[in-house]
Amino acid sequence: MATAYFARGRTHLIFVLGALGLCLAGKVLLCIDATGFAVLFLSGMAVASLLHENMKLPMPDNVSSAIALACLAVIFATSRSGYGMLTATLLALFFYLVCSGASVFGLLTTTPAHRLGNISYSLYLMQGLVLTIVFASDSIRNFAMASPQQYWAIGVVCACLLLLGSSLSYAFIERAGIALGKRLVLRAPTTGLPQHVRTSNV
Repeated sequence: MATAYFARGRTHLIFVLGALGLCLAGKVLLCIDATGFAVLFLSGMAVASLLHENMKLPMPDNVSSAIALACLAVIFATSRSGYGMLTATLLALFFYLVCSGASVFGLLTTTPAHRLGNISYSLYLMQGLVLTIVFASDSIRNFAMASPQQYWAIGVVCACLLLLGSSLSYAFIERAGIALGKRLVLRAPTTGLPQHVRTSNV
């Protein structure tokens, strides 16, 4: 809520870049691990602010896709944590490239990718719930921690459960709620509504 004031102002890009710089400095100079969480959060805000100002990277799709894949390759090959400086920087660059139009050689334009995009909000909301339920079992947790292979095996199971739960949530809750909201907006009087809301329903 505290950042909402700055996000609505004209200086949102300066604010988010400044905050990101402070967090990066805290991570490097003061070795404050907690700033790693803030760096990831502010990186997403920075990308959104750059796109809001139409500051996209003007490069061919095959070039941006190659750079995006290279970022992921370096992350998987070198990173031990999702909150390190290099990892956070490469993830931010990957996100920026994709938001600027990189299709990862057409992968992100496929039907499965579009469907994952549709349920992305449900994925975001349910990931913590699924992980908490699965790892609440002592036997499953001990099995997962026994070796990297077993940990990833449980991770795959969690991913499948998350996809199933998110698909059901989207189909029966989220999509139904969106449809209901649109019907309510259409029935509501247009007086006092923002211009973009009135015109979008004409």
